[in-house]
Amino acid sequence: MVPIKILLVAVLTFLCAYGAVGQIGLTRTEIKANSDCEFEEGVPDEGDLPFMYCIKKHLNADGDTYSAGYCYYFDKETRQCVGRKVLEPLSEINAWVKMCNKEYVSIGKMRWHDYATNITVSIKTDDTTVHIFFFWDNEE
Repeated sequence: MVPIKILLVAVLTFLCAYGAVGQIGLTRTEIKANSDCEFEEGVPDEGDLPFMYCIKKHLNADGDTYSAGYCYYFDKETRQCVGRKVLEPLSEINAWVKMCNKEYVSIGKMRWHDYATNITVSIKTDDTTVHIFFFWDNEE
């Protein structure tokens, strides 16, 4: 039998990933309307995509609370969301890799693709953080 904490974390990770893919293509207004996050506007460097971000609290498998960051990137012309970056503690990497292996097609080390939505997922890490990138390849 699966402990309830592990099941809860798995469900939350799946919903977070589903939400990332589901929010690609939406506008800032649509994303804000469907979220309980309080967003702040980011100031992109010259040549970078405009973005907004927020920080939310989550529970890990041990029942401990941690902060996760969410950043949404927007096309300058269409103003649609073309990417999302999730930042979580490094302790959450295994849950993300398991979810990606289950939901997407592996296209390289720590890279997956969803051919139905044309979204590529990549995972990178640093000493303390896992960075999960969801980007839409809208080139026809």
